[in-house]
Amino acid sequence: MSFYPRLRDTRNDDEPLQRCIETVVNQLETATTPNKPGMLLGKIQSGKTRAFLGIIARSFDKGFDVTIVLTKGTKTLAKQTVKRIGRDFKDFIENDEMILFDIMSAPEPLTRSELKRKIIIVAKKQAQNLTRIQEFFDKKYPELKNRRVLLVDDEADMASVRFAKVKGTKKIEQGTIATQMDQLRQSIKEISFLQVTATPYALYLQPEDYEDSSASSEIYFPKRPAFTELLPIHDAYIGGEDYFGGHGPDNPRSYLYIEVPTKEQDALRSNDGRVIRDDRIWTSENINALRLSLMTFILAVSIRRWQQKELEQQPLKYAMIIHNDTQRACTQMAMGDRKQT
Repeated sequence: MSFYPRLRDTRNDDEPLQRCIETVVNQLETATTPNKPGMLLGKIQSGKTRAFLGIIARSFDKGFDVTIVLTKGTKTLAKQTVKRIGRDFKDFIENDEMILFDIMSAPEPLTRSELKRKIIIVAKKQAQNLTRIQEFFDKKYPELKNRRVLLVDDEADMASVRFAKVKGTKKIEQGTIATQMDQLRQSIKEISFLQVTATPYALYLQPEDYEDSSASSEIYFPKRPAFTELLPIHDAYIGGEDYFGGHGPDNPRSYLYIEVPTKEQDALRSNDGRVIRDDRIWTSENINALRLSLMTFILAVSIRRWQQKELEQQPLKYAMIIHNDTQRACTQMAMGDRKQT
């Protein structure tokens, strides 16, 4: 029985998303060489994970047997990805149609029955994880190298594209993660490569082919996508245009973004105690925007807690992040003496 039709019905995928998934899979079907990566391009928090899970399900319908999902290099995100896939594919896993695992906690060994199922491997983009994946195919289950494999690179601009000039020479070397990904792409007979991102600039700026680079001692696989499919935006999406779209004063969205003046940013960077005095934190003109943000947060939490109490709900916990500067020294200087205030 097909995977995506069941997933589609369970999730109630709309028509635009279904068409997007079908289009991507159709192009991946004809791109089963490591030289033709494809891209799923979507806005931030627009449902890219939902879409590529649909692509995985549909690719299994089309004859793919193994999917490798690479995430950004944190354990937390890898765990979240496994959890999300497990939730969407719960029925398939419980019915022994699929097996899902993090490469760092792979079941040992996979049984004959498990090897006959569709396999989904999750790994973070970190050297040890990618070494484990290579060993999984090269040493433990070399027969899988002859199966059709889909490689999904989530946040594909992170760690997957990196070149650096060797100091004191003209030699160009690729980053470790990117090199390991190329080795994986090279070692599997039929592999299709899907890049997923909201920030594709580094990928689009790559050449179509690295082989002509006289400064390189190796041949690298292309990173520039051969095709791009735009993820359709659903009706409930709230993104950059809602926050920064230049809305008029009558539009409630005009209150979402308040610019911090340069004068205030400079004040937060200063280590002169006279610029922001501890006894004038609630009145100083030098930190109007910061003070407003704190007061708004406290007020919003109070309103939410009151609403939850009225509805006899468990009060939720809330947190606010203040990132006033990209320089660590400035952040420590601004917050170090005041974090107890």
